[in-house]
Amino acid sequence: MVLAEIAPTQFVINLKIGKYLFPVRISRAPRKTMVLALDKHGAPELKAPNNCSVAEAERFLVKNQDWLAKRLRQTFLFSVRQNKYADCGKVRFLGKLYKLRLVDSKKIIEVSDNTLLVKRPAKECAAQIERLVVNWYRKEMELSIPDRIKRINRYFSDRIVPQSVKYRKMKSSYGNCSSSGVITLNVMLMRTGYEIIDYVIAHELCHLRCWFHDGEFYSRLDSVMPDWKIRAGRLENEF
Repeated sequence: MVLAEIAPTQFVINLKIGKYLFPVRISRAPRKTMVLALDKHGAPELKAPNNCSVAEAERFLVKNQDWLAKRLRQTFLFSVRQNKYADCGKVRFLGKLYKLRLVDSKKIIEVSDNTLLVKRPAKECAAQIERLVVNWYRKEMELSIPDRIKRINRYFSDRIVPQSVKYRKMKSSYGNCSSSGVITLNVMLMRTGYEIIDYVIAHELCHLRCWFHDGEFYSRLDSVMPDWKIRAGRLENEF
């Protein structure tokens, strides 16, 4: 580990994880415990008591390096997976990466080979391009999801029919089910493949019979989708 002092209350330790060195900012403050986290920029920071020595900070980092490696990897993958809403940017659709090109066209969005052709908005900015793509995701869901729900429903011993299905962009949920039987799916699932989307559908359909994640819930999920754990893992990595 290499040490670099920034200020009396701050210093940096370069932590080696595998073959890479990651600079970890150590910030001393009037506190009793050490907390390792990623700051708003995704950089690792260890918050430590004022009397924390360099050796103590190093031991804490070594002890928690597996956790830190996992979080750094998740942050990197999240950044890589995100759509880039700009001309010559990138957009994922059903698990495939497309180059986004702004064009003067009557069609709002059109897929051509490995390119997503998007009608040039009046105001050429990321927010306007994102709105067009998200609306397109929603329309694609409205066209494809009803049939997929019917197909998955065949595997249930008792047919489960939602009151209705809604599609919208959500920040912290892949999908949800209300007590009134309304299923809502995150339109951003269209960035993944149908195998993953089918898992979310099956998960929410199970909630129409079992509200909690208990034994009965997972028994139902096992019976209708035996490989759901694999799909759930892919969802975490590909969403």
